[in-house]
Amino acid sequence: MQDGQRPSLERALDKTESAAEGVLRAASAVTSALKRFRGAAHVGNLRDLRAAIVATDQALVGLRQQFADARDGWDFDEEAYFEDGSFAAELLETAERLNLGLFQLS
Repeated sequence: MQDGQRPSLERALDKTESAAEGVLRAASAVTSALKRFRGAAHVGNLRDLRAAIVATDQALVGLRQQFADARDGWDFDEEAYFEDGSFAAELLETAERLNLGLFQLS
């Protein structure tokens, strides 16, 4: 929670979605490096094979780090969010912002 604000599920999910996009980009880099590795092996290009191994290893390290960052970035406390009324409050605030008629029954 920053600046005294109530936690927002929407903000947490947006942040995690962005992090997942970074993981997907890193996975794409791994796929590209593996294709170069396979291609070099297929044609027997020994000079490119060594470079492809190094590039694939580096891409895998990047993927592992991107995923670790995304995983560790999900720090949202779902239980507290539902228990303390933040979920209902965020729904009501969103409905009001969108001019939707939503109200909470006691």
